[in-house]
Amino acid sequence: MQLLDVVIIESSARCNLKCTMCPRLSFSPGNGDMSLDTFKKIENYLHLTYGVDLTGWGEPLLNKNLFEMIDRATAKGCWIHFLTNATLLNEDVAKHLVLSGVRSIGVSIDGATPGTYESIRIGAKLDRVINNLKRLNELKKTYNRTNPTVTLVYVMMKQNIHELSEMVWLAFELGVKNVVFKNQNVLTKPKDVTEALFLEDQKGILADAKRAVDDALYLATVLGVSVEFHPFESSGTTLCAPNPLRSLFITWDGFVSPCCNLGHRVPRMVGPEEALSDTSLFFGNIIDKPLDEIFLSENYISFRNAFTNGYPKECEGCNLVYGV
Repeated sequence: MQLLDVVIIESSARCNLKCTMCPRLSFSPGNGDMSLDTFKKIENYLHLTYGVDLTGWGEPLLNKNLFEMIDRATAKGCWIHFLTNATLLNEDVAKHLVLSGVRSIGVSIDGATPGTYESIRIGAKLDRVINNLKRLNELKKTYNRTNPTVTLVYVMMKQNIHELSEMVWLAFELGVKNVVFKNQNVLTKPKDVTEALFLEDQKGILADAKRAVDDALYLATVLGVSVEFHPFESSGTTLCAPNPLRSLFITWDGFVSPCCNLGHRVPRMVGPEEALSDTSLFFGNIIDKPLDEIFLSENYISFRNAFTNGYPKECEGCNLVYGV
């Protein structure tokens, strides 16, 4: 089995929020956390990856065994990252996080004002998240740690595109050095299509969106905040950023898939009214088959080889293969 850049492990499929754009509103990834027994099946192969990303379709901090998983992965020499909504980042959790050796976390935050943020992230309060991040910074200073570094992750949509510059300001005020502005690239219901900024029938709003991006870029330069914007128009790429040639995704219950977008039976909109009902692809389950045997199976090899001349049919309709 080859050396991988990252193994993405779904530590939890549960979530404490109901965000308006979340694919979870259109399908159920299950309602469980990865058990330690399942994680130990993966642990035997972690020497074959540089990093472990504990993100899936849920909130990692809901898994009571998360920090033991982190300890086991760092003992194998892996860097650790995960994406969180930070609503559960209380003082005890933040202290564990600072002392655990986690290299970085991403914080999902899709609005810079309470009105916008709380209309998207149903069940969350912006003030609470801000206070949690301030506490994390204080604990890093207390324990003289630079990690985990924090990146704010902002999903750009019609309803929040006007707050890009305000998000850069918020990052600066929080001492956060990095912000990623990404597209809503998993569209599972008609409302997602109307909110997306990169589809052909949305060109009428692109001028305003691009001005908002330019303003945010200028402000970020002035304030010294590093920002990354995902493009609104296709780059024509066929190998998506997750790079399924050098990574893999394992669901909370052990199924092995090339990426998180294929790791559950997620419906996918491929037009204003057209949807694919099931876009999942699994090559085995680590509970009953070794990971190297799954990775080197004929079907999995054929999937990876398909990127030589385009992309596999299972990736049809996924916006990531178009570089947005």
